[in-house]
Amino acid sequence: MSQSSESEIRNQKSEVERLARRVREFSRRFEFGDALLFVYVLAFARQYFWVIDNNALAWVLSTAAASAACYFYVRTKPFASERAGREFWLVVGLPLFFVYAFRVPFPDVSFDVLNYHLLHAERSLRGALFAHGDFFPAPAPHNPAPDTVTGLFRLALGYRLGTVVNLLAMLWAARAADKILRPLIASAWTRAACVLLASLAEQMLFEVNNYMVDLLAVPLLMEATHLALRVEEAEDSRGLYVHAALLLGLCAALKLTNLALVVPLVCASQVWPPFLVARIVPALPAA
Repeated sequence: MSQSSESEIRNQKSEVERLARRVREFSRRFEFGDALLFVYVLAFARQYFWVIDNNALAWVLSTAAASAACYFYVRTKPFASERAGREFWLVVGLPLFFVYAFRVPFPDVSFDVLNYHLLHAERSLRGALFAHGDFFPAPAPHNPAPDTVTGLFRLALGYRLGTVVNLLAMLWAARAADKILRPLIASAWTRAACVLLASLAEQMLFEVNNYMVDLLAVPLLMEATHLALRVEEAEDSRGLYVHAALLLGLCAALKLTNLALVVPLVCASQVWPPFLVARIVPALPAA
């Protein structure tokens, strides 16, 4: 075998090893909620391609853009993923699934959904919200991005099962709550019970099987809160703030009234994490 052939084989092996390292690093940082985040980003990316009349081409370009954005988001995460144990899925995941399963046979016929959410979703899946010649097609022409998210699930799973996106959002929010409580509650069973108690809020259970969009922003807020609380641990605090800003920006873009929660969180993130680390966490073992 010639020296050039051996050199080429070594180069190929090094490329394969480099690719394998990247895949391992990506999987080490990829979490359950990142899959749902991809759908969020896809819905917003689609709006940038409304200028393209060919709907199939616009979705292909939107998918490519969302995939690239989510890849860099996961690759540059400030912390590795924290896997959920069986305690979380038994204590939190299973009850939430049963709550959803009990209600999923009943189709969503709520007023707002029939009045404009369905129209927003169907229009945004095919292009811009307004069609040529429209005259007030809906009483409230809001930003259709969250309805695009629910519309994708409804298109894939049908009208009843399409609401599973809200169940996934609740599970993602619960995972973020579990990560927030991890430094404070060592026992996985106790921590899961606390997360379940927080998840059994009346409004969340009301919306788990309908096409209202309020639950979609909850996991984004929870993840941003988790990052803000760990800013002292990050090697690159600027990168952490970029990730938090992306999550909060998506949250505000899903529904503008979410700014009522985003703005206080941004302000508190400058004061609360150092106070938590310096005062509360060291006092927990003594308590």
